[in-house]
Amino acid sequence: MYYKNLYPVKNSFVPLVFDAVDQFLGRDFHHLIGADFINQTPLVNITEKPENYLIEVAAAGLQKSDFKIELDKNQLIVSVEKESEKLPEGQRFVRREFAYTNFKRAFRLAQNVDKEAINAKYENGILQITIPKKTEVNAEAKTITIA
Repeated sequence: MYYKNLYPVKNSFVPLVFDAVDQFLGRDFHHLIGADFINQTPLVNITEKPENYLIEVAAAGLQKSDFKIELDKNQLIVSVEKESEKLPEGQRFVRREFAYTNFKRAFRLAQNVDKEAINAKYENGILQITIPKKTEVNAEAKTITIA
C-alpha cells in the first residue's frame, strides 16, 4: 500500500525517483532494498566566529553516550555505533528516514585551532562541538646570532 499522505515534500530529483518507484511497486522502495543502503549520515552546519569554529551535527534520537569524538592528527572524527531500534510485535516502519545507528564524519582542522580546548555538548538533538582558535602572540622581531 502506498502511503502518499505520509511522505514529506521533496525538492530534488533523486527523492522524486524513489517516490515514483514507491508508487509503481505499491510499497516503500527503502523497505525493499533495506535501510542500510540509504546513506544515514546526519547533516552538519559549520560556522566561524573570530574566537572559534562551531560544528553542529543534527542527530535526533541519540543519547550523548552514543557519540564518540576523537582527534586523530589533524582530524576531528565524530562517530556513532549502536544497535538498531527494535519495534514491538505487530508494528513496522511505514517510512524511515532517520536511523543514526552507525555513522562517521571527519573534519579537517585548521592550523589555528587549540586542540586541547575543544568541547562538546548534546542538547535537543543537536551535537555542538566548539573548537577554539589559538590566540595569536605578536612576537617582536628578533635577530638570531649564528654560532
